[in-house]
Amino acid sequence: RSRSSNASIAEESDKFVVPDWLKPIIGYIKLLHGQADHKEGDHGNIVTKLFEGLGYTLIEEIRSQRGRIDILISVENRPLITVEVKRDWNLSESNTDYVQQAFNYSHQIGTRFVVVTNGDRFLVYDRTQGLRSDEMLLAKFELTKLDDGGLQSLESLKRSELSNENI
Repeated sequence: RSRSSNASIAEESDKFVVPDWLKPIIGYIKLLHGQADHKEGDHGNIVTKLFEGLGYTLIEEIRSQRGRIDILISVENRPLITVEVKRDWNLSESNTDYVQQAFNYSHQIGTRFVVVTNGDRFLVYDRTQGLRSDEMLLAKFELTKLDDGGLQSLESLKRSELSNENI
């Protein structure tokens, strides 16, 4: 009897439901995957949509192309997140050039958080969590292969989740 109840618990935990607000964004990613001529700006458009879904306002808080920074998330005119967008579908933390580039931009502007992304894969860093980038890596997830842990990491970037002490 306990065996069957354990099985049903495991089956239920395997079922991940994508939140409605995220479904169109995942649809855009899948469309972009099918385009051979996709550009970095297309990936940036998806990231902008994602941050809108996370509660940030376009233009006021989501700012594109600030100097060499692809996307800057600012709250109350204070820089919070530096986002480096790449078109590379194989993006990972082993792409040290991408990560270093994002950290350089973050250092220049003074953001606490650094995101390196292709619009699907996300690497999220907190510059206060160590001295090396591997120590600062808070989360990595893919929107098209999201699970509960990935969704929790994504939702930690919501505007409502980042308190004033994080800014």
